[in-house]
Amino acid sequence: MKNLHKFILILGAISIILSACRSAAPVEPTPTQLDPNLVYTAAAETAQARLTENALLVPTATPTFTPEPSPTASPTPVVTEVTPEASLTSTSAPITTTADNAVYVSDVTIPDGTVMAPGTSFVKTWKIMNSGSTTWQTTYALVHISDNLLGATSPVPLTVQVSPNQNIDISVEMVAPTANGSYRGFWRMRNAQGQFFGDAIYVDIVVGTAGSSTQAPTVVSPTATTAPSTNGTVSNLNTRIDNSTVTAACPYSYRVDASFNLNAPAAVTYRWEAGSDTPGFTFTLPDAQTINLPSGAHALFFDLQLTNSGSGWVQLHVLSPNDVVSNQATFALTCE
Repeated sequence: MKNLHKFILILGAISIILSACRSAAPVEPTPTQLDPNLVYTAAAETAQARLTENALLVPTATPTFTPEPSPTASPTPVVTEVTPEASLTSTSAPITTTADNAVYVSDVTIPDGTVMAPGTSFVKTWKIMNSGSTTWQTTYALVHISDNLLGATSPVPLTVQVSPNQNIDISVEMVAPTANGSYRGFWRMRNAQGQFFGDAIYVDIVVGTAGSSTQAPTVVSPTATTAPSTNGTVSNLNTRIDNSTVTAACPYSYRVDASFNLNAPAAVTYRWEAGSDTPGFTFTLPDAQTINLPSGAHALFFDLQLTNSGSGWVQLHVLSPNDVVSNQATFALTCE
């Protein structure tokens, strides 16, 4: 009986094993139609995954940048911006030059109209001031420029130096003519370069009696050796107006100067001429004059008085002993 029970149990176990084997047999899958888009998507995702995987596996190389050689390897020029004003100052500033000038201060001796006996020797002394910016050296001189020399020696060199703004007394030995009349002689300072400058000063005497001082001035030949002739020739004629552009209260006077050389004693006849493009502008000019001059350098001047604004020119026209016209010295006046 006991053995029968064991046999039944063995049969049951075998039966159970056989059942399990039948259930584990492979089952053929039912064919399924796949969507192509799904296939492509899956393939793309797979490729992306592979790329991502490879990227993760390969270390990312950090890009490096090799800079160009630094410009500081050579000195960097320093550029300074220059304003127009600075440029004008550095390149266009005018060159500083000294200027000669002289101003009449007073008559120290022989006031104008002094009456003298014929042939009287006298010393005329003027006080003048160095109003320029140069120091007058002993190469400077006071020079007779027109009218009567009155027996004097010209030029008269300075004997001392004269600083700017300093006064000096200059004396000239003269002799009164032997003929009665009124006499006047003009003098002016001249520098070492032969250029005249400053105020023209003069001596004015009357030979004879006091009553003759009212007579018109008489031009007399200084000496027989310098008697006027018609052989003289005027050359190097030049007219000048200093400080020609002016804004000032009117009436205003310009000092007009003309210089020239005379190669022999002669009677010089001249007149001042002027012109303007300003409508209604008028001039008051001296009449033509004749003066007896020795040979040498000479200068003439007059004061051109103007009453209204305008511009123009002035020239000196020498009529004899030869006909010659100077340059035109221009001016421009603005009345305040």
